[in-house]
Amino acid sequence: MERAGLLKTILIYGLALAAGVFVLQWLEFQFMARTHSFEVYLFLLAVGFMGLGIWVGAKLFRRGPAPAEFEPNVKVQQTLGISERELQVLQLLAAG
Repeated sequence: MERAGLLKTILIYGLALAAGVFVLQWLEFQFMARTHSFEVYLFLLAVGFMGLGIWVGAKLFRRGPAPAEFEPNVKVQQTLGISERELQVLQLLAAG
């Protein structure tokens, strides 16, 4: 038997085996879906709500553009009587 014919035979048998495995897996899935239909529906409902939650979370908590450089309010600083050094200490505390 020549080499091309041998490769063709191997390919045909491989495809036939793959198709058989696919059919068996599909039948097993059908059996599982029928015997555990409640669990399948519950799983699909959970996946749907998880997707909805992710979508709503992304819409509600979307980050806006980064804030511009911080500009201190000098009038409030003068009203409170905070010195430059006190303001510097407060900034260092806020930075950690």
